[in-house]
Amino acid sequence: MPVNCPSCGYTTLLKKETYAVASFDDSLTKRLYDGSYFKFRCPRCQRVSTYAHPMLYYDASKRFVLMLNEQEQETNFQPDILCVQVHTSEDFVEHLHMLKDGLQPLQISKIKQQLKKRYPHAQIYYDSDENGVLWFLRKEQSGSELVGVEKSQLTFAIERKP
Repeated sequence: MPVNCPSCGYTTLLKKETYAVASFDDSLTKRLYDGSYFKFRCPRCQRVSTYAHPMLYYDASKRFVLMLNEQEQETNFQPDILCVQVHTSEDFVEHLHMLKDGLQPLQISKIKQQLKKRYPHAQIYYDSDENGVLWFLRKEQSGSELVGVEKSQLTFAIERKP
């Protein structure tokens, strides 16, 4: 996979997977989950940057497929498998967190829209579901912090997938 350094323009090749199965490689899943899979250090200028390439991640136990692609693609999966498509590596990591927690991305998106009204200058990212609280990372120029939303206070149900 050719990757261009956004800092110095150097092009390098990286060996990367385009298909990942959750149960096959725990180390790959961990790197996808923490976002390090989509980072590289330029061999010329040593800057670390983020990149994206087409990727399909399948988790049979959670019954979802997560696809990273620049453009929407028509998919044909079994009806009981949730298929989610995203277009950036940052969105891939965020959606992987949601799906691993058994949450529906459309419902999380609604919560993020409400948080965006409260914090209009912030970028809002889903982080985790812990002890009845959905945690979101709020990033602004002044810094970042976690914001919790109690699930019991939501006006619609957050449905978990089986």
